Amino acid sequence: MKRSWFAMASGLVAGAVGLSASAAPLSITSVVEENGGLFAQTTGGNYTFTSGSGFDFTGQAYNTLTTLDEIMLSLSVNDGDSDVGDFDENNLFLTLDGINTGLSLKGFTNGQIVTKDFDQLAPATAAAILAALKLDGFLVGGILDTDADGPAGDVITFPRLVDTSLTLIGDVTTPGGGGNPVPLPAAVLVAPIGAGLAGAFARRFRRGAN
Repeated sequence: MKRSWFAMASGLVAGAVGLSASAAPLSITSVVEENGGLFAQTTGGNYTFTSGSGFDFTGQAYNTLTTLDEIMLSLSVNDGDSDVGDFDENNLFLTLDGINTGLSLKGFTNGQIVTKDFDQLAPATAAAILAALKLDGFLVGGILDTDADGPAGDVITFPRLVDTSLTLIGDVTTPGGGGNPVPLPAAVLVAPIGAGLAGAFARRFRRGAN
């Protein structure tokens, strides 16, 4: 009898683990043209560089993301002035839907068109970015210039007919499978076992009474 109940308990635990929720990684990417925008670097502010509605994730499973863990960006800038020693070396940051990601856009050289790739683990604003993405599946890309110290007449531009790409990496919650399972409450596991034991003792009691 004890062996049979032990086997039943083991089966229930295994089944519960199989039914638990698991976290699985998801990577989504959008490639759009830059908008050819030209902005005075003497004013600071947010310089939009994506065309149309921005990075488009509508054909992908963006709405299943539960966390945003990493951001990867490829961007071309003309006269960015954020290289070593330039006046905007530590002043330019990626924005998505106007939200500062904290991703520092260093290395854009004075007077030249430069293409750079950036990679950052989950920013402090990850939850806000994910919420903005889930509103419509789009994210407008921009550069936040935190000051207005450029020389008079200096501009930053984004070349037309050049692509920019954004990759978002996060987790989705899936039933069962691998990953890190979220265990079911102990009461859910114990209740069927207790019910089975109660039934077994009731049957034994009835046989003893006859």
